[in-house]
Amino acid sequence: MIAYRPDIDGLRAIAVLSVLVFHAFPAIGPGGFVGVDVFFVISGYLITGIILKGLGAGTFRIRDFYERRVRRIFPALAVLLAFVLVVGWFTSMPADFAALGKHTAAGALFASNVAALLEAGYFDAGAEAKPLLHLWSLGIEEQFYLLWPIFLMVLVRKTNRPVLAVVGAALLSFLGSCWLSWASPDVAYYLPFTRFWELLVGSLLSMYRLSAHAGVSPIPLVGNIRRGLSEALAVSGLVAIAVASVALDGSVPFPGFAALLPVLGAAAVIATGPDGWVHRKLLSQRFLVLVGLISYPLYLWHWPLLVFARGLDPRLAQHFNDRLLRLSVLALSVGAAWATYRLVEERARRARGTMAVFALCAAVGVLGTLGALVSASGGVPGRYNSTQLAIDSTAESFALGHKALYREGRCFLTGSQRAKDFAQECFGADGLGALGQSHLVLWGDSHAAHLLPGMRDLAYSSGLVLAQFTTANCPPILGYDSTIRPQCAATNNQVLTLIAAARPSVVVLAAAWPSYPLEGLGESVARLKEAGVALVVLVGPVAMFADSQPRLLFRAAGNGHVPAQLFTPLLVDLRRIDRELRAQAREAGAEYASPLDVSCTADTCLVALDGRAENLMAWDSSHLTQVGAKYIVDRCIAGWVEGWKSGARRPVTPQTTGSPIDVDTVPQTPSEGQPAP
Repeated sequence: MIAYRPDIDGLRAIAVLSVLVFHAFPAIGPGGFVGVDVFFVISGYLITGIILKGLGAGTFRIRDFYERRVRRIFPALAVLLAFVLVVGWFTSMPADFAALGKHTAAGALFASNVAALLEAGYFDAGAEAKPLLHLWSLGIEEQFYLLWPIFLMVLVRKTNRPVLAVVGAALLSFLGSCWLSWASPDVAYYLPFTRFWELLVGSLLSMYRLSAHAGVSPIPLVGNIRRGLSEALAVSGLVAIAVASVALDGSVPFPGFAALLPVLGAAAVIATGPDGWVHRKLLSQRFLVLVGLISYPLYLWHWPLLVFARGLDPRLAQHFNDRLLRLSVLALSVGAAWATYRLVEERARRARGTMAVFALCAAVGVLGTLGALVSASGGVPGRYNSTQLAIDSTAESFALGHKALYREGRCFLTGSQRAKDFAQECFGADGLGALGQSHLVLWGDSHAAHLLPGMRDLAYSSGLVLAQFTTANCPPILGYDSTIRPQCAATNNQVLTLIAAARPSVVVLAAAWPSYPLEGLGESVARLKEAGVALVVLVGPVAMFADSQPRLLFRAAGNGHVPAQLFTPLLVDLRRIDRELRAQAREAGAEYASPLDVSCTADTCLVALDGRAENLMAWDSSHLTQVGAKYIVDRCIAGWVEGWKSGARRPVTPQTTGSPIDVDTVPQTPSEGQPAP
């Protein structure tokens, strides 16, 4: 066993605290996810040290190695899996509970990263709805532990220069990570091959320090560096981790080159320890060491508790203060982690004999099997009343059908698709090869695509041909670009070129406006007017909720009644954006359509027409169903088109501006049988 280093527990504390800040207060530490990468370096260093020490002494046994891994990993994991299944039983709608069961099974098999990758996609359920998503990193570590001991044993015994082989493997993994971070970000993030280089960096450090024990020639990297330079390197390492935690965010391709900052920073701290001032006086502080000791259970506990806390009634959560709520959850996580460490982990490590190991394996295996059964049963739907089951069934149906509904991959572009990838059918239902004045153009992101069912009916009734040009994460704002959608500006320019050449009669602009800077939107409208477009309609933000609307509605329907409206704490910000967009539309010469005016009161918004489960307005936190799309288009967009056709400069049916909706006057679900244009 290698010597205990309290400074490494201090580094663990920094890593886990950065992750906690990122999950609870992302505005403070938008790059706090790099704490996981610091963990990878530490794991590679410690595990390789254990293996090399055993190989050098001739005492290393694969069975002993995996028994130690079981005693270290399984106790806290078993407690956590049992906890989420119990809480999920009482709080999750069937579809969510079925997903939770699948993730429980994946967690028990240490395959959470694979499960996350298979589910990844633009419309995938958000991370905030997956209590076990964070186990992806544990899956990568365990997959490394499964392969690395055997690989290292072969290298040490069969080659003269094992270090070169490890360097080569790390370089291949790193280069693959860099390429896939651009070509396929989800694959790069979740696959073990693109992360192994981070663990191998720690392994190389350990091979240097303990090389004599395994018959490997020492590498003269750090040993003769003067004390001052060593201290400077340690400080630089901590600064690199801190900079990564505050400077990186979800728009930066990761891991790839960006991961070098936290990985090399962690390596510098480990390589210069444990005798430097930074390690003795800073990283070995009692508080950091204590947090480092419970870092593993703390990492396990904090995310599920944050996810479940989001299930509180929105009014209660707002009254309690959201920031205070998250701080309370983190405090609860620390308490749960400490109890798990003292009452479960320490006892499991002290337990003698192999029976304890078998019991731990059996516990995790049983929990994984229960998770698989929950998934296979569809989330044990018999727990809930018929109204709740109807909500669940309707929401699931919409969620499964949205890709075809929005024409994803053809007229709603995702991934690396560009304007050239718009299918011919996007120019009109008859596959017209060019636009013309008889067209009604729908332009924007997914919040434009979700209007498609209503826009089809509107085009048909107006005698127009609908053209759809929508792109994920790409608002109709000229010049807008981001790392998430680097081709957005080029795509928008090409769409504008098509519009300018054809001069369609009507262009409708829509997007998830709270996600973007609104500067430049006025230029888009101005360019459309210059191109001769007769009517430009700017559609404001739709109602948005902090959680999935069906999920909130499901919880509210415990008494068998479906409320038509629900409270959303986001409405204050949405109203502010609505006012700003209205002013921009007026200034630029566009007409403005406000979904909030026809679907929200002072603090609640419409979620189910007529209070009926089959009439859900949205299938997630904000994306509209067919019912919702037709309601919004009929109530606040169709009037402008009909007004333009009649020569009026106002909507034929005046919009209700700022007045509460009367649910009793809400129309029945629009007909699904109208022919498309």
